[in-house]
Amino acid sequence: MPALTLYSLIHNYLQHSWSATSITSAILMVRDSLLPATTIVAGKPTTRTTMKQRRKQKAALYPTYIKEMSEAADFFSATPITTCNPTVHQQGNLNGLLSSVTPKYRAPRKPIVLCHGLYGFDRMGPDLLPSLQVHYWNGIEKALCDLGAKVIVTRVPKTETISNRAYALHSILTSFMADKELNLIAHSMGGLDCRHLLSHMKHRSYKVSSLSTVCTPHRGSPVMDWFRDNMGLGQQQQQHKELQDGDPFYRSKSSSRPMANTTSCMIGDISKGHLRRSGHVDSHTGTQHQQHQQQQIMHLLTQWFDTPAYSNLTTDYCTQHFNPSTPDDPSVAYYSYTAKSTHSHWSSLLGLSGQLIQSSDGDNDGVVSVNSGQWGQHVKTIDDADHWDFTGKSMVPYRWKPTKSSDFDRTEFYVELANHLYEQGH
Repeated sequence: MPALTLYSLIHNYLQHSWSATSITSAILMVRDSLLPATTIVAGKPTTRTTMKQRRKQKAALYPTYIKEMSEAADFFSATPITTCNPTVHQQGNLNGLLSSVTPKYRAPRKPIVLCHGLYGFDRMGPDLLPSLQVHYWNGIEKALCDLGAKVIVTRVPKTETISNRAYALHSILTSFMADKELNLIAHSMGGLDCRHLLSHMKHRSYKVSSLSTVCTPHRGSPVMDWFRDNMGLGQQQQQHKELQDGDPFYRSKSSSRPMANTTSCMIGDISKGHLRRSGHVDSHTGTQHQQHQQQQIMHLLTQWFDTPAYSNLTTDYCTQHFNPSTPDDPSVAYYSYTAKSTHSHWSSLLGLSGQLIQSSDGDNDGVVSVNSGQWGQHVKTIDDADHWDFTGKSMVPYRWKPTKSSDFDRTEFYVELANHLYEQGH
């Protein structure tokens, strides 16, 4: 570029930048000067406006951030993008899931609704700086959009009960998917939310064609049993709620489970005459006092970390209460995917929990066993993948020791899952 032209650009930029409100226009001016208005994409001239429209067309829909319903209308009226042809690498074998004879992947005919699990979300971060945003699905929605699917990324309360989360999901679908048919894809607890919705919310303005659950604890998780039995997590809240609601399951269980509450212990001491006069302290009383303090601290910590969701994920709640009261919808196709990984005690944050489940329920992904994750038509068990490999949480450094390389690629997994839906007619 000639020196005079470069000098003119810098001079004009500085002139525009004296005012804070003009910085954006100055940047756009430099962009317009340096970049041509028309570029060649795939052998065809494409304007910046067209490229922006294509990016918007390929983006997923986040109902939480929709300000006007016209945005949703534009999303569904946009012409679907053509299917993509996988590269040689993409045609490789993904733990037995990919077929070498598949000529290309195809997006399902109906939109895909992504449903997150416990502590999940859709995205976090500033809209003005997308590069700083954190996505729960972390590229999965983009891969599905690139495939040509219409993708809706939902958000429900992170740690509420299954029924409350299901109602929140139902409200979203009622608002944005009325008179439309859709495919639900749910990770972890999200699968239980969807099953509750399909079973208990009969009058729906939308139609669900299929539900695909990924590592969902359909029969609960022994990890949640351990937290309940050893820390009291979920136990108090569930007993209080279910006893109020008159649930016979928890009425029968409440008498057999000790509450992690120190108040009853202190009342018992008073009733037994264990009070001492002020100023009189013996070693036994001092020990009791220390124990009470420790119990109170533990009780406060339990209350701090406790959430309504924990009690809904135990094995006895899922097998004795949730499953018997949540029959499948015969008009919906149910598919499930599970995973198993090799666990050593200190290899990752999921190592200890994986060992715990292995001893009681066999192969697992560190949170959910293969047995618990199967529901409806079990499509596949993925080797060398743990519970968080299927979401953006795998980007968190929870692995403390390097593990052997794995061929698992979560974006390819979900693209293949979408292709499976297409082949099944969804």
